[in-house]
Amino acid sequence: MSLIRTLVTAAILTLTMVVVTQAQAPAPRDFGLSLNARVVGGTKPSITLRWNKDDNQVGALIWRKLKDNAVFSPEIYDSVVGKGLEWTDNDIETGQSYEYRVFRVISRKNGAANVNFCGVGYINAGIEAPPAPRERVLVLVDSTMRQPLATQLSTFEQDLLNEGWDVTIMSVPRAETFDSGKVNRVRALIKQEWNSGRDLGAIVLVGRVPVPYSGVIAPDGHVPDHQGLGLPMASTATTTVTTPIARPISPTHRVQ
Repeated sequence: MSLIRTLVTAAILTLTMVVVTQAQAPAPRDFGLSLNARVVGGTKPSITLRWNKDDNQVGALIWRKLKDNAVFSPEIYDSVVGKGLEWTDNDIETGQSYEYRVFRVISRKNGAANVNFCGVGYINAGIEAPPAPRERVLVLVDSTMRQPLATQLSTFEQDLLNEGWDVTIMSVPRAETFDSGKVNRVRALIKQEWNSGRDLGAIVLVGRVPVPYSGVIAPDGHVPDHQGLGLPMASTATTTVTTPIARPISPTHRVQ
């Protein structure tokens, strides 16, 4: 363990200094780690983590936490020495959801010196664990673009569903220039959806959609045209896009 800790410390100190051009220099993909998990239930439950091969791996460090915990402990949970590509957690409670962080330590020759760095991966796994609560994304589409983008919107909706969102798609009026009436209509629609009692985690605007202000003030005194939505938009991720259609922030990584 002491050798692995020493290598990790060296790798972390090296991360900001790796500016090399030789063939053995780390590429951006080397700083990531592709993880997958295999779970075994029954009387002896276990979770086995596996990751991609790198011939220059000298070890891996593993942290574990319950999904509901905000941060990982600074203490290393376990380690893999050498070139091993998997690790099994046998201390598993059925019904719990666990998050793992893996630092794979790599040491490569760069001329006469060694370059040490870490590839990092995260994964969530559990056995009969309750699913994460689904949040809803409200997609407001410029009414003139709803038909031309029908195929793309359908694909986008399916992608969002697959990523764990509930999806509501609505058409709103197009605004080439500022139009207070259209802004107020969009504002009323968003407030209606916010107050519906269904958890609204993100808003995506597609096309030339009138954008209402957030907050509860009108600094220029123009009420209600310039008055904000009056709802806590700081807790709702909002993305304004045209084409191609972009995704909102993942429910599990939403800005608070």
